Amino acid sequence: MKLKADGTKEWDKTLGTKGFEGFGLGEWYPSFNPALNSLQQTSDGGYILGVRTISSISGDKTQDNLGGSDYWLVKLRADGSKVWDKTIGTFGDDFFVSVQQTSDGNYILGGSSYSSIEGDKSEENKGKPATNGDPTTDYWIIKIKEGKSYTAQWNRRYGGANHDVLTSVIKTSDGGYLAGGFSVSNNSGDKSLVNQGQNDYWIVKSDKNGKKLWDKRYGGSNQDYLNRVIQTLDGGYLLAGSSHSGKSGDKTEANQGQRDYWVVKINARGNKQWDKTFGGSGYDELKKVIQLNSGEYVLGGYSDSPASGSKSQASRGGTDYWLVKISANDTKLWDHCYGGNLDELFGSFTETRDGGLFLGGFSLSGKSGDKSQASYGAGDYWAVKTDKDGHLLWEKSYGGSGQEEAYSVGRSQGANLYLAGTSESGNTGDKSQASQGGKDYWLINLDEQGTKLWDSSFGGSKDDELRASTFTGEGNYLLAGYSYSGVSGDKTQPSQGASDYWVVQVDGNGNKVADQRYGGSGEDELRTIFQTNDGGLLLGGRSNSGVSGDRTQPSQGGTDYWLVKVAPAATPILAAREAILAEEQISSFYPVQVQAYPNPFQDQVTVSFTLPLTQTATVKVYDSQSREVTTLFQEEAKANQTYQVKWRTGNKPAGLYFLQLQTPTRHQQWKLLLTK
Repeated sequence: MKLKADGTKEWDKTLGTKGFEGFGLGEWYPSFNPALNSLQQTSDGGYILGVRTISSISGDKTQDNLGGSDYWLVKLRADGSKVWDKTIGTFGDDFFVSVQQTSDGNYILGGSSYSSIEGDKSEENKGKPATNGDPTTDYWIIKIKEGKSYTAQWNRRYGGANHDVLTSVIKTSDGGYLAGGFSVSNNSGDKSLVNQGQNDYWIVKSDKNGKKLWDKRYGGSNQDYLNRVIQTLDGGYLLAGSSHSGKSGDKTEANQGQRDYWVVKINARGNKQWDKTFGGSGYDELKKVIQLNSGEYVLGGYSDSPASGSKSQASRGGTDYWLVKISANDTKLWDHCYGGNLDELFGSFTETRDGGLFLGGFSLSGKSGDKSQASYGAGDYWAVKTDKDGHLLWEKSYGGSGQEEAYSVGRSQGANLYLAGTSESGNTGDKSQASQGGKDYWLINLDEQGTKLWDSSFGGSKDDELRASTFTGEGNYLLAGYSYSGVSGDKTQPSQGASDYWVVQVDGNGNKVADQRYGGSGEDELRTIFQTNDGGLLLGGRSNSGVSGDRTQPSQGGTDYWLVKVAPAATPILAAREAILAEEQISSFYPVQVQAYPNPFQDQVTVSFTLPLTQTATVKVYDSQSREVTTLFQEEAKANQTYQVKWRTGNKPAGLYFLQLQTPTRHQQWKLLLTK
């Protein structure tokens, strides 16, 4: 609580967690509750708080404990709002006492610890175990520095002499990246081939540092717009977008109407294997594609076509969401459309935990067709949930009195879902916060039935337009797009030019953690964001900036593809603690050897472990909500014998999981990162 000089309250702030979050800690410390141990005002007018805690990620705590009890620091601004928090500890018990700011602006922490070299502790205990075998405690002093989040590691532009518009980037199985979009340029600059038509699909393959390895173009005699690239199960790629071209160039089939879905399958070197066109007699725009574990593909976009060509259902009115499922070799299996009597514009979709599909975009329709709710305003977010065969299970609208446009969807904790996009509304309808000015980012978290759990909006005084998002292994949301705002509202940095890339990190409860902008002196518009293998970020979009601000390479002409690689967030840190499991010795008292590989992993992870004594051992996996997922091993393990078990994830959602080893003498956990 902050008091004024006369003793009256200026503000108060409650900080905490949900308590015991799993792994049996409640049995070990049944009466333990966090209590504030240390508080100091910092040189920037804010505050640093310290406490001993045993809680996992929950509430205001964004990092898991390593062991029993750990040090937990929270940095506040002068108004009491949280800047960051940091958990520091070992696999045993650590007892926090005090934190002080040092003369160089960093922090020194003091307390005691049972543990030897493990976790964040770099020195052995000085004492020896007592006669009963219990370890003794030593003072544990730590110096940490306050760093800045989201430091740009490198940036790269790819372009020709004309306009090149990036729409999609993916990380590839060889550790590099594949950037894709469409290009008006002929062979010039970074583009090595002449266009087939007015604009073609254009992809650029690069290494892990963004250095170009090769590029390819694919097109017909007219306009072709690539919107999404994915890596396929066979190591190749599928390119998905829309085409105005007839049978010409790389396009082997005539259009059904004005504009059709067009998919191109290539191998790992960019050589075309097949292409396929799907459409009706009207306008069909393909926005995203996913590949299922079966090898089949689902294409998602919107269409105003009647039942014609590849489209089996009549338009509900205006444009509708349109899904098409095809085999691994391009044969259409089914299609479904969803809509009201006006326009529905598809943004994105994802596979759900039950094997169905979750679609998001925005709708101008009232209660009509498949839409069961009246509109809140000019346009609303519209979510559609289907089963695995595309049959509609439920649909929901979310909005305020203005215009809302959803561009990104995903899965978050457990079976929860989310929608992210832009909003012009104030505190009306489903929107719980006032507008900061113009368009703001708007995030809605839902349960698996579409019930709103919470919403949060972020913006500056001008327009801020979200185009992409991702849910990280650490349990945070990353909202990304481009911003015209200067320092105002939630935007903490001045604009570099007309518009900049803008990333907002949000915790699991919808609270802003940090924000960062990247840009040059011109217009920079972000289209994609994802976590990289090292825990950093890769941002991709288009830019017409020259060498200025964060851009270090001159423009090739018009707009270029622009990638920005962001280093892993430099939160307050004493040393880079690995977020993934590696082979390590757990304790000098009980040397247990554990490996999990690969990590991060996609469909399967192998766990091997060796114990020093013959004893009963249990190996389990828990999700990020501390719910048990599976038991991998539960029997007597022989001394010095290596055991190997596998976890096949099936349809488990991507995210952070925890591997737990329990023996009569140890109870330890490690992080596993499932990516899809």
